[in-house]
Amino acid sequence: MEVVSAVVGKIVEKITDRLFTSMERQINYVVHYKENIKNLEDKVDSLGNSRGRVQGRVDRAKDNGEVINDDVSNWLSNVHEMEEAVKIFLENDNSMCFKGWCPDVRSRYRLNYENFESRRLVFEEIMEALRDDKIYIIGIYGEGGVGKTKMAEEIGKQAKENKLFDEVAMTSVSQNLDVRRIQGELAACLNLKLDLEAENAREGQLCNRLQNGRKIIVIIDDVWDQINLKEIGIRFADNIKGCKIVLTSRNSRVCHQMGVQKCVRIGFLSEHEAWALFKEKVKNSIDSPEMESVAKKVCSECAGLPLAILAIGGVLMIYKKKETWEDALEQLRNSRLSNIEGMEAMVRSRIELSYNFLESVDVKSCFLLCCLFQEDTQISIDDLVRYGVGMRFLRNLDTMEKARNRVHMLVDTLKTSSLLLEGRDENLVKMHDVIRDVAISIASKEEYGFLVTTGAKKWPKKEEYEHCKVLSLWSKNIYELPDELECPELHTLVIDCNNPSLKVPNGFFNGMKKLNVLHLSNMHISSLPKLVNLRMLCLNNCRFVDMALLIKELPKLEILSLVDSSIEELAPEIRQLTHLRVLDLRKCYNLVIFPSHVISNLSRLEELCISDEFNGWEVEASKKKIRNASLVELNSLIQLINLEIHIPNVMLVPKDLRFESLKRFKISVGKSFGYSDSSCTRMLKLGGVPLKDEFNILLERAEELYLDNLEGLKKLPHEKNGEGFSELQHLSVENCNDINHLLNKPKLSSQYQEKCLGLPQLQDLTIVECECMEVVVRDDEEVMEKIIFHQLKEMYLDSVPNLRSFCDNMKIMSNMEGSPSNHDKAFFNEQVVFPVLENLNIRNCGLKHMFSPTTARGLLQLQQLRIYNCKDIENMVENEEEVKEKIIFHQLKKMSLEILPNFRSFYDSTKMRTTVEASSSNLVQAFFNDKVAFPVLEGLYIRNLENIKEIWDNQSILPPEEESFCSNSFSKLSELKVFNCGLKYMFSYAIARGLSQLQKLTIYNCEDMENIVEDDEEVKEKIIFHQLKEMTLKFLPNLRSFYDSTKMRTTIEASSSNLGQALFNDKVEFPCLEDLWIYKLDKVNEIWCSTVPNNSICKLRNLRVQSCGSLEETPLILENTMKLKTMDAALQQFSNEKESLLADNNVEE
Repeated sequence: MEVVSAVVGKIVEKITDRLFTSMERQINYVVHYKENIKNLEDKVDSLGNSRGRVQGRVDRAKDNGEVINDDVSNWLSNVHEMEEAVKIFLENDNSMCFKGWCPDVRSRYRLNYENFESRRLVFEEIMEALRDDKIYIIGIYGEGGVGKTKMAEEIGKQAKENKLFDEVAMTSVSQNLDVRRIQGELAACLNLKLDLEAENAREGQLCNRLQNGRKIIVIIDDVWDQINLKEIGIRFADNIKGCKIVLTSRNSRVCHQMGVQKCVRIGFLSEHEAWALFKEKVKNSIDSPEMESVAKKVCSECAGLPLAILAIGGVLMIYKKKETWEDALEQLRNSRLSNIEGMEAMVRSRIELSYNFLESVDVKSCFLLCCLFQEDTQISIDDLVRYGVGMRFLRNLDTMEKARNRVHMLVDTLKTSSLLLEGRDENLVKMHDVIRDVAISIASKEEYGFLVTTGAKKWPKKEEYEHCKVLSLWSKNIYELPDELECPELHTLVIDCNNPSLKVPNGFFNGMKKLNVLHLSNMHISSLPKLVNLRMLCLNNCRFVDMALLIKELPKLEILSLVDSSIEELAPEIRQLTHLRVLDLRKCYNLVIFPSHVISNLSRLEELCISDEFNGWEVEASKKKIRNASLVELNSLIQLINLEIHIPNVMLVPKDLRFESLKRFKISVGKSFGYSDSSCTRMLKLGGVPLKDEFNILLERAEELYLDNLEGLKKLPHEKNGEGFSELQHLSVENCNDINHLLNKPKLSSQYQEKCLGLPQLQDLTIVECECMEVVVRDDEEVMEKIIFHQLKEMYLDSVPNLRSFCDNMKIMSNMEGSPSNHDKAFFNEQVVFPVLENLNIRNCGLKHMFSPTTARGLLQLQQLRIYNCKDIENMVENEEEVKEKIIFHQLKKMSLEILPNFRSFYDSTKMRTTVEASSSNLVQAFFNDKVAFPVLEGLYIRNLENIKEIWDNQSILPPEEESFCSNSFSKLSELKVFNCGLKYMFSYAIARGLSQLQKLTIYNCEDMENIVEDDEEVKEKIIFHQLKEMTLKFLPNLRSFYDSTKMRTTIEASSSNLGQALFNDKVEFPCLEDLWIYKLDKVNEIWCSTVPNNSICKLRNLRVQSCGSLEETPLILENTMKLKTMDAALQQFSNEKESLLADNNVEE
């Protein structure tokens, strides 16, 4: 356990004592229920009330301390759950507590095995290695299912949050190396678009991205054998500064073959840790001492392996009878798996038992279905639904929507059982590679008949496949298919060879008469035989000449997917597929002909998805023969519930087009959607079209809504039926120049206003280029009520020049005498509350004050704030007449304020000063004062703030020992950039000493700046920037010294006209400085004085000094550092020229 600092310790101790006292009371109430029932009822409300008061203090303790007790953090995060649990407990007169035994209340607190001591020690060892400049590749190894991937993910997350790295890129190798896929996944993490096809060209692109100077951690998960990192695009050299690799493997030998410099093993959980994790998973199933005894034995059989613990606990948690648990224990003790030895056999037997305990055939089938997909892939719910329908394991379901609902339920069951993992979003899932191996082992038994192979170099042998029922083959190494595949029992065939040149022989399918599901990807296919039982056909990314030859004899086909195929014309014969329920033509970029009177014949169609690139819809005409379909044909699809379509012209939309039956849609009119990785299933984009009544139903149901360039739109038509956009999560309004306000506050009770104007689910809001908009929410009510946006996390406002207020009560303000104009009020006032707002970005808007003090205090979750080119803004927080408690931005990590010519201070404090002070013409406000605090701020970027003369006043930050714990501010600041400001100095002495975490400092084009640190005429201790690694000083023509020490010298010394100062003297130290760039510092005579401490530049690696005209001395002190690797050419030339001059004139130094 790490030692918390003395100051933090006192606070944590106070909070911990208070919370544990409360926890002890709750436990005591449960144990002595009869005696304390009345007292418990009274204290439940008190517990809830204390939550709010304690939350802020605990947050600050966590921000400034090393360790907070787990029970404290867990109590806070789960207090609501506890309150509900206690209420249920009180209502249940037959509670088990009346039987004289109670479960451990602490088991209600969520446990996470990564936080156990064994995991914490591994985590700290890896993080320490990441901080070591000599280590660039780290290996994590351990048994399958021990938690390597989760550890690597947490390492990446914390490394980025702690500013050790700028970016994190993660990929999984798996048993079969696919360089192209790995490159794509890494590029996606780095927002790099790989346009080139050749792997070596992609390698170069990725390599260049990794060498761009940013610190990047690359996580390569699940490495089975030695791989060549250079082939991927990962190269190590002196010029790749800060790029490090963390790889995971089951074998330490692989780690060493990969050249790891630090190899760390993740072992099994201790007995205590395993039992704690198991208890958390099974929750209330252990309700007696007898059950606990059996449960401990079951847990012991899992041998401390987290994957096995979670899998066994997940399936047993629903069983309450001791006999069921004893039967499970017996099976665990007697489990045997052939051809597997040791720990691997134990793991697999535990997972197989979890499978056996799944209750329904459907959930077992869904589990086995997931093993058909590639290892470590993101499995789409859509694919599971389609396979389930095609394979008929989803029984007694007559619609795709019912099948989808069933699959969601099955997936949730498997997640609860820890047999499936969460995917990237709610529409994706993952299967752990160990669990997948077990699923394949189970599925390969004769009763299921699965054959799943990945990475094979040739087609399986006949004896391996001839009796199988399900065949799934994934390989890029197979270049030829057998002429005929004799599989009389085969009902599902999946082949993805990632080889577009691979051709399917004409007789290939002759021996599979029972085929129900056929999924081919990345190959060339000319025709299909008569497959009378085929229900699902997927030819994704395939090439074919004549579509008619593929579908002409598929009478039972229900699902047809041609995603990303080469199709140019939809075959008219498709109208014969009268059983078709799904037609998927997404990413068919070459599609130009969609014949008329085809889809109107597909009366059973439930899902229709057509590429955004298709623009061939035509207007139906009674006399003129048309080639392509018209949208009126959609009215014939009475069962249609899912529609993805682009309509290039609103005139193509018939007046009677019906959208009422749609439950999922992605529709764009005017402008296409383009690519979207959103998990939303109901999206609407209207671009450059009039708002027609036909779209109202879509507006009301949309989860994601884009309105772009809608002429005549005055406000959103959200008031229909009084409910508004109840499902809307993402809203973007752009280029709507007639809109005056976005929403009207509903004329309903305050209870309804809690739903925030019919936008209870809104998560992000974007408003761009709306010239006439003055307010976002207009309030015409007589009484002002607060509006709470419960889910809003991100807000982006750009180029809304007349915007004055987010919410404005026009009626009340117009009746108030002497009330300030809209322009003088805070943009975010007391009428709106954003309890979960995380990211606020405002650009090119005409605001004067950003927040009222009340609103600012309510931004408890704000993490990023960026204000750009708002030329009227004067303050971020407007002044309050009565001074209240300090405003603390508890979660704000990044702040960027750019091009704000009238900006004076973050918090306006001028009104608090006396009349004499206020009348002073020399009055200067500091950018930050003691009225605001930023305890976790990491990055501060200030540019073109012309009125700012001081960033900090001396009260806004003090060294930790001089300031109280809760009010500490800027103590986490790690990066500071200041451009084009009128500062004479950057820091005072006190401020400089308080920035203990500063790592990057950039000061650019501040013409008035004379010193970085201003001397206050008192002789004090030297300033040590313990963490500063990068410093850039450019275009500072009047800068004389980093720390002005002239006032410390005698009067005689100070009066000397020839007195010169070094940029760095012995009053400041930089023990971690690695990069230094000095440019256009006209008054600097020398860089280091002769007395500068050696440890001030002992880690300097890169030095650039350019265009410093007064520089007289070369930095000879650099000879004392062995770390220097690069010296700027201009500086080196200066040094060489001076040495030559001294030699020519025989001048002695």
